[in-house]
Amino acid sequence: MISSSPSSSPLSSAYIFPRRRLSSPSFLPLSSPPPKPPLPSNSGEMKPDVASNSAVYLRRVFTAIVFLSAVVLSCFVLYRATDSVGLKMPMVYYYYYASGNPDLLSDDVSSDNSRLPDADVMWFRDPFPHFYFDADFQIACDHFSGISDGVENKPNGGFKFVRSNNRSIEFYKYWYSSREKFPGLHDQDVLNIIKNGTFIQDIGLKMRFLSTAYFGGFCEPSRDLNEVCTMHANCCFGLDSKLHDLRILLQDWKSYMSLPPRFKGSPLVSWRVPQNCSLDALLHFDLQSEDEKQEMDNNGKTDKRL
Repeated sequence: MISSSPSSSPLSSAYIFPRRRLSSPSFLPLSSPPPKPPLPSNSGEMKPDVASNSAVYLRRVFTAIVFLSAVVLSCFVLYRATDSVGLKMPMVYYYYYASGNPDLLSDDVSSDNSRLPDADVMWFRDPFPHFYFDADFQIACDHFSGISDGVENKPNGGFKFVRSNNRSIEFYKYWYSSREKFPGLHDQDVLNIIKNGTFIQDIGLKMRFLSTAYFGGFCEPSRDLNEVCTMHANCCFGLDSKLHDLRILLQDWKSYMSLPPRFKGSPLVSWRVPQNCSLDALLHFDLQSEDEKQEMDNNGKTDKRL
C-alpha cells in the first residue's frame, strides 16, 4: 500500500538548487585591438605623402636655382652694358691728379666716360637725364647762377661727369700743372681761377655747370624733392657735423618716400638740413684758415686744406 504522506513523495528528498542572478555574462568577447599597419612592400613604390613632400622640395630647389641664375645673369648683363658705354665710376681722374701722374690719363682712361662723386654725395634719382651729352666736362656747384655755361658759377668738385677725349685729358693735365702757379690752394680753388682763363677756349673744351635744382648740397639745397637727384654735404667742416646732417638728410628722404603721392608735391615738404653744416661755420672756418695760413707762411710752411 502506497502512503500518500508528503514524506513518502519521491521529490521530497530531492535538493532544490537556488537561482543565481548573473551579474554580467562571462562569455562576451573583449574589444578588438587596432589593426596593424601593413608591412612595407618590396616593390619600391613611395607612399603618397612622401612623394608629395619630395615634389615640393624639388620645386623649391629648382626655384632657388632659377632665382640665383637670374640674379647672376642680370649682374653680368648690367656690367657688360655699362662697360660697353663706358659708364664707370672710378676716381681715376682725381687719383692721377692727386698722385702726381697726370700723364697716365691718356694711357688708362682714354676710353671711359666717368662720373666722379665724393663719398658724401647722396644719390636719390638717376642723374643722366639732366646731363648735357654734348659737354666734355660737367660739374656740380656750390652756388648756381641759373646759366649752365656761365663762368660766374661756383663749382664744387664733389660731383663731376667727364667725357673722355683729348680735350678733357688736356684739361686735367692743365688743371694739375696749375697747382704750381697757385701754391697752397685747394684743387677746387684752382678750378675757380682757371675756368676764367683762355686755355679752355683754346683747346675747345665745353664746360657745363649743373643746376642745384637737381644736384643740390648744403650750400644751396635742392628744395624740390620731386626733382632732386643728388645732395652733397658741402659747405661743411668736421666729420661729426657731416654725419649728423647726413643722417637727418636720409631721414627726411625716407619720410618723403613714405608720403602718399598727393602729399609729395606740397611746398611744406623740404629738407631740415643744413643744421650743424651751416654757412656761419663755413665763414668761421675760412677766417680761421686764413689766420693759420698767414702764421704758417710766416714760419716758412705751406698750408694744406683738406
